[in-house]
Amino acid sequence: MVMAVILLLALAVVLGCYCAIHRQKIGAIYLKPLLTPLEDCYHATPIEQRRRRTIWDIPGPKRIPFLGTKWIFLLFFKRYKMTKLHEVYADLNRQYGDIVLEVMPSNVPIVHLYKREDLEKVLKYPSKYPFRPPTEIIVMYRNSRPDRYASVGIVNEQGPMWQRLRSSLTSSITSPRILQNFLPALNAVCDDFVELLRARRDAQTNIVPNFEELANLMGLEAVCTLMLGRRMGFLVPNAKQPEKISQLAAAVKQLFISQRDSYYGLGLWKYFPTKTYRDFARAEDLIYDVISEIIDHELEEHKKSAACEDEDAAGLRSVFLNILELKELDIRDKKSAIIDFIAAGIETLANTLLFVLSSVTGEPTIIPRILNEFIEYRDTNILQDALTNATYTKACIQESYRLRPTAFCLARILEEDMELSGYSLSAGTVVLCQNMVACHKDSNFQEAKQFTPERWIDPATSNFTVNVDSANIVVPFGVGRRTCPGKRFVEMEVVLLLAKLVLSFEVSFVKPLETEFEFLLAPKTPLSLKLRDQISRVEMSPADDNSFATTSGNKKATYTIISIKIVELCLLICCLGLIDDPATNSHLRVFISPRVMALSYVTFGALIIYTAIYLIMALFGDLTPWRTATLWALIGFILFVAVCALLFRDWSSTKDRNYWHPNMHRLDLVMATAAISLVTALIYLLDVLLTIRFGVHGDLE
Repeated sequence: MVMAVILLLALAVVLGCYCAIHRQKIGAIYLKPLLTPLEDCYHATPIEQRRRRTIWDIPGPKRIPFLGTKWIFLLFFKRYKMTKLHEVYADLNRQYGDIVLEVMPSNVPIVHLYKREDLEKVLKYPSKYPFRPPTEIIVMYRNSRPDRYASVGIVNEQGPMWQRLRSSLTSSITSPRILQNFLPALNAVCDDFVELLRARRDAQTNIVPNFEELANLMGLEAVCTLMLGRRMGFLVPNAKQPEKISQLAAAVKQLFISQRDSYYGLGLWKYFPTKTYRDFARAEDLIYDVISEIIDHELEEHKKSAACEDEDAAGLRSVFLNILELKELDIRDKKSAIIDFIAAGIETLANTLLFVLSSVTGEPTIIPRILNEFIEYRDTNILQDALTNATYTKACIQESYRLRPTAFCLARILEEDMELSGYSLSAGTVVLCQNMVACHKDSNFQEAKQFTPERWIDPATSNFTVNVDSANIVVPFGVGRRTCPGKRFVEMEVVLLLAKLVLSFEVSFVKPLETEFEFLLAPKTPLSLKLRDQISRVEMSPADDNSFATTSGNKKATYTIISIKIVELCLLICCLGLIDDPATNSHLRVFISPRVMALSYVTFGALIIYTAIYLIMALFGDLTPWRTATLWALIGFILFVAVCALLFRDWSSTKDRNYWHPNMHRLDLVMATAAISLVTALIYLLDVLLTIRFGVHGDLE
């Protein structure tokens, strides 16, 4: 009876999935003929034309119950890679058109917009408090740490609270006057970065390996200079950085990856601490601890030197002090805001620099034109006038933003009902504005796939301009009130860095730059750049590379463990199916004692649930830590040894009572269950040994 119910449920799930996938075909074959007589009778127009098209009429990938459209990322289907999500969205646009529906496993619809008119309509909506979907994993984590966070942060807050944080915390870093005060210090950061590159490159090949790690150090130094008002010394060529500083950039990268996995995975982290949540928490804790230590140290230094601080130093420290001296905000909000600004700026600045370098080094005619704009500043600080008049350089950077923006799509929550691409969307709908895909369309930009900085130069005045057709969809820092507060700083620093690098080196990439999706668009690492001196210089001896290196689990080990788990699941289902009949009929004639029956059901049921969850998580690359997996496998081994021994005992004692037909086949089932339990116990023992071996050798996390 139990097996029949299980089979019926399985059949219902399969039938439901089939109907969900082929709903249009089923509707055309079975439902339309039923509706046609009614239409003929009343001489009415087709139903599709009589009603307004709603969100559920939007085309998109097939929806599957409990998975939504996320099945396209499952390892089993292998249709798309989550690390190439920007390419996935471009492919969905090609398949389904200018508006596409994505459905979360919780059945929440998300609408992707590709049409320029739709993008402008959503992004230009006049709102006092623009709403964007919060990053749920950040909200959940920060709400669990009231000792550190008074709110979920300026990025994830909404409404008046967001407005209060935004107006209080960002006024300093968005001020052009304050940024100009930092220009000499940022010049020094760029000069030190150039010297660090010279020290780290190979003397024979001029290649700088792991360039992105040095760029991250530069980002940390530049952002700390802005936020804390002093140099931190992260770019000293031969200095050995503290271990936590070396890990900081990797933690920021992991933070973005965990946010990606939390959003595009099944969301199991909401119910128990999966690998995704644990990785996020570790990264967030490391970032908080490291930057908090820097802030506390700087605060102590400021208290000691406040009496003798000169006017210039006070100007440099203004951002740091302006935030800390806000009386209307909780100290936790002030501290977390500084930490968020620093953490967000590290990899964002480095990635933007790499995208720009990749773009400008692709054409031999571009670098000389950039050089001409800064040639007189080869041995001096670059002044504000030079930045203002760097027409071609700014055009190159803007064109790089168009082709490869770090934030390639923008999320919004509609505040009122809207009609987009002919579909009626209600207020509260989550929409993703696919700006990068739209920027790659020839309908919006002429020769859209080509890197053409000249499109951002006004032919009449020869000045840099953003007043061109479709410029409103080039928004790498967001738009409106939700614009990234670090926009001015990044734009100024990228111009400085690009100028300093082309003045010092002939830059080329060893391999073409590839992009990956890490919640933001990022270069695929590691990256090696070849830097030949622009002018004759005495070669410096390369320093030992102390750069931070990350390791990843061995795929062979992972697939081996997953294969064993699949075998275990099959054996568990077999055991449950075999034991069902003799256990169900033991009330008529005892084949299995009640205690053995209970132990068998608990063992088979619990391990089936655990193994199924393990495999579902593995589909999304979210494996259980090897120590936890070893413990579960050991428990499984012990339980199966016990079940096997007890089943053999019951089989033997029952057989001795001379129970023959029609009961012999039930005794055979007990015997078969015991035999398969013995095999399963051996499989679990193998699982324990292999998991320990792979875990100790670092092949598993």
